Amino acid sequence: MFHQDKEFVKFLKVFIYLTDVNEDSGPHQYVEGSHRDELHRKGQDISERVSDADITKYYDASRIKTVTGPAGLIMFGDTSSVHKGSPVRSGYRAMLQFEYTTSLYLSPAQPFSDMTRAESASLPFADVGHQRLMANYSSAERAAFAAVASADATSAPPRSPLRVFASKIKRRLESIVAR
Repeated sequence: MFHQDKEFVKFLKVFIYLTDVNEDSGPHQYVEGSHRDELHRKGQDISERVSDADITKYYDASRIKTVTGPAGLIMFGDTSSVHKGSPVRSGYRAMLQFEYTTSLYLSPAQPFSDMTRAESASLPFADVGHQRLMANYSSAERAAFAAVASADATSAPPRSPLRVFASKIKRRLESIVAR
């Protein structure tokens, strides 16, 4: 389904087709110029998935571009634009992906809308897809992030074990450098 990657402040992804990719083997698609003309400004939630049938409610069909090509084709993309991997109808697509990004990990940003099992059932590989989408962004984790974000400035927010561990490593490295 079409979406914009909004989990991080900014993305640059490099996609390399490892197999020949045609219209039936799941080509990459994107909406030209949508990194400036964003879905959330059209009433969609941040990183909400939009079906093929609904995408033309927001963008003219002529802006939807499909990238097919031979093995070895390299694409650079700002995936804050609206994009998707098309469903594979025959054959397969193998692709190598590199991602360069700034991070909002453990921030109050809420990257994915809650997708129920019933909603995700329409996705290919629904169980795996749902688990992957929601693994790091469950409602409970979002509630914890929201609590930290709305905490009174004078009160210390609860610290996650990861942040405690990172603080210990930072202090240890600082003491080593100071020697």
